[in-house]
Amino acid sequence: MANQIYQFAFAFTTPPTLATSFQQSGSSFQNYQEPNYSHGSVRTGGPNNNNNPNGPSGNYLVASVGDNLLINLQGPPPAGGQCSWQLPAGTAVQIIISQANSPGNSQGFSPFPGGAVYYNVPAASWQLLSDNQTLQYQLPSAIPSAANPGQGNFNRFEVTIAFAASPVGSTTQSWFSDDPEMDVQGT
Repeated sequence: MANQIYQFAFAFTTPPTLATSFQQSGSSFQNYQEPNYSHGSVRTGGPNNNNNPNGPSGNYLVASVGDNLLINLQGPPPAGGQCSWQLPAGTAVQIIISQANSPGNSQGFSPFPGGAVYYNVPAASWQLLSDNQTLQYQLPSAIPSAANPGQGNFNRFEVTIAFAASPVGSTTQSWFSDDPEMDVQGT
């Protein structure tokens, strides 16, 4: 059993920025690059074409049955040792976990027990990590055997996330969202 962490690092720039990275237990964070495959075939266009400076292959994060999935929200560095950003009062972080098949192959059905595909996570459910910069949330279900596609190119899942954040002491909010096709491949 291991942790798979997806980290969404954002900044209050104009326009606001959001960068996705991932980490497996015992490894360092890697910048996420969407894989260059569609149904096992190399794509000819899109974000992962051969002109992409990150290369055409992209990332595959291997997930095993029993692994825990964690989401990190990492904002600007601490100010005066304290967290410099917040989730505005009354807001929640929206997380959707869905299979990454085509819509004709049941995309939108969760690979997690209970069929829950949508998490509306209030600020109180997030844990501030020791860096005073990152909030973390652990999904309530570990990856079940039903989500394990084996070595094939199908039945991976993707993480979609949306949230608002504000600098501490400010009512100004910035919205962030990302829909990376995580292409988590079972073992």
